[in-house]
Amino acid sequence: MPAVAETSVRGRPVPPEDDERRSSKPWLWVLLALLLVALLAAAYLVWPRLFPDEPTPVEVPSVVRMDRDTAAATLGDADLQVDHRERVCSDDVEANHVVEQDPPADSVVDPGSEVSLVLSSGPCDFAMPEVTGDLQRVAVNTLVQAGIKRRNIIIAPEECDTDEEQGTVVEQTPQPGVSVGANDTVTLCISDGPEVVPEVIGLRRGQAERAIEEAGFEVDVREDPTSTRPKNEVTDVIPGEGTELDQGDTVTIFVSVYEEPPETTPPAETDTDGDGLPDTDEQGVGTDPNNPDTDGDGVSDGDEVEGGTDPQNPFDPPPGQDDDEGAERA
Repeated sequence: MPAVAETSVRGRPVPPEDDERRSSKPWLWVLLALLLVALLAAAYLVWPRLFPDEPTPVEVPSVVRMDRDTAAATLGDADLQVDHRERVCSDDVEANHVVEQDPPADSVVDPGSEVSLVLSSGPCDFAMPEVTGDLQRVAVNTLVQAGIKRRNIIIAPEECDTDEEQGTVVEQTPQPGVSVGANDTVTLCISDGPEVVPEVIGLRRGQAERAIEEAGFEVDVREDPTSTRPKNEVTDVIPGEGTELDQGDTVTIFVSVYEEPPETTPPAETDTDGDGLPDTDEQGVGTDPNNPDTDGDGVSDGDEVEGGTDPQNPFDPPPGQDDDEGAERA
């Protein structure tokens, strides 16, 4: 059998493996770089939406006892919302100031969280204390301690007409037990004290009666027949002036009933002989009431008495003197 000649078949030489890898690496790196850039860009755009950033918590400041506007501004500066619709009375916190806050101070919350505030509506109401029967100073102090403002306590301008001790509270408005607040007004009426019998002696009856009635007493009028004071003048009073009495007690006054007799004109004196010397006077000097010139000296008895001579002595005045005196008188 003929021998078959061995034929060697040679293919194309295979490049070395390392060279092939080297030739493909630059493209691979470029591809990987592009892929990485794409992933980063996608993460940059999508991540914030999928996983938003957590807000930074804030600490709630204390605003208790602040006024409403200051508290709201303080919380606003801390990036917090405010709700201040709730009100409550308070004897310790002024009106429109913060009594409570929720959340409390120093709490940690998210920005924009709401803080609820409770504001004071002013002092709470209380029962009106009873002060009738107290002296004015004590009553005012009691009301102030109870919560009434001193400027709201009014003393009635006219005192109450009672028999209670002077300066004592006898009426109060509002009445005890009524619900009142610190801003309510309280009016007190003060007793003018027990009344005394007024001074009426020497007054006219009508004046005395008015004075006694205005003092709160009844009047009993009686006559005083022994007095010589003018009619209707008060001569005495029982009980005496200045005596303390209860309202409604009776005061008795005595009034004069004396009336002066009418004045009479005395009758004209009789001068029977017309010598200017009344008969009664002639009897006194011893002359004759029926003879105008008792001593016959030519001078009438009346002229002699007036001239100072003796109407019973014919030689007084001496003869001739009466003519001289008559001429002088003429």
